[in-house]
Amino acid sequence: MIWSFSFSQQYTNYTTQDGLPSNHVYDVLEDKNGFIWFATNRGVVKYNGQEFKTFTVKDGLPNNDVWQLELDHKNRLWYISKSAYQ
Repeated sequence: MIWSFSFSQQYTNYTTQDGLPSNHVYDVLEDKNGFIWFATNRGVVKYNGQEFKTFTVKDGLPNNDVWQLELDHKNRLWYISKSAYQ
């Protein structure tokens, strides 16, 4: 007898109804602490597994339109946006 097992991953789609500021998400990244970060056209969003925290120009971002997220070796979050300055 040959047994074959197939494991599938379960995905969750988050929307503005769940707490995202926008349904337009450019990038998603998980940091070393397990937080999920979203790059959206309305800011950077941190998700702790239960709630969303949005960072915008009110929190110091030069622009709310964030396109890409990257982590460096010190677990610092860097982003690319359409702003001419960071």
